[in-house]
Amino acid sequence: MERRLPWDSPLWRFGLLGAAGFAAAAFALTAALTALGALRGSAAWILKGLPIRQGDAEELRQVRNVVDALAVGLGVHAPDVMVIDEPAPNTISGWTGGNRSVFVTMGVIELPRPEIEAMCAHEMAQLHAPDSKLVGAAFMALLRARNLSGAIAAIGALMVVGTVGGALEAEVFLPSVFAVGLALVVVSALALTLLRNPLYWLRDAVIDLADVAAVHLARNPRALAAVLERLGENERRVATTTGRCALLWFEAVEAVFEGRPDDSANPKKKVDSGRLAAANGRSRAELARRAALVEATAAGMRKG
Repeated sequence: MERRLPWDSPLWRFGLLGAAGFAAAAFALTAALTALGALRGSAAWILKGLPIRQGDAEELRQVRNVVDALAVGLGVHAPDVMVIDEPAPNTISGWTGGNRSVFVTMGVIELPRPEIEAMCAHEMAQLHAPDSKLVGAAFMALLRARNLSGAIAAIGALMVVGTVGGALEAEVFLPSVFAVGLALVVVSALALTLLRNPLYWLRDAVIDLADVAAVHLARNPRALAAVLERLGENERRVATTTGRCALLWFEAVEAVFEGRPDDSANPKKKVDSGRLAAANGRSRAELARRAALVEATAAGMRKG
């Protein structure tokens, strides 16, 4: 087998310059998209792929009344209300094209009015927070960075496999290509690990503040605690088509389906029981923590 020296690969002729150019272009693109998201809202990108539709007046009558009343209480214009065809009760909100929108699943429409009000108050609190667009843009930037890290890891893995395959088939081994590919895999894996915590920290901060604000807005902490308990006992999950919005729902969503949730070859979306049990355990823990925060907020209001 012919073994070439590490600097024999043509990769070294443009590797450093190419890597620097790629990094600069990726940073510039991410900064531009983040700035645009901060100005116009990033929900269109984050919610892409969800089965969103305009609801008819009758099915949205109660939700529309609740949102209108909350808007009056806040002294703001009521946001748009859209429907997501999912049986699990859940809500999500965001800025799309400069407009505020609240998205409710079909499961929410079937809830008692006080619980609908509690969930919508939570979303309204997020939408009308002074930093709501910035939070959405931050989520988008972190998610794009995570996706880019995954793509770079895949490229590195292909380089490693290709180098090993070339050594076995053509008896030509390029140590430099192998080393670069391995480095890409390691660095990308580290980036994916480091990016996980900021996403969850950001979610916890946003969700907790919205829950506290919802208690003050709806003035019905029992309803918010009741819907948190209901969701903790409900094993139905929202089938998100991507991981973009998984952490932005009222109840965080995790992939629990075998294969792609939007795979036409798998229309029944068969649930993986192991992933479902793990996801439900994590969700119940978060919902219990939030319920305790709601109770503490309500106690503080009573003392005040």
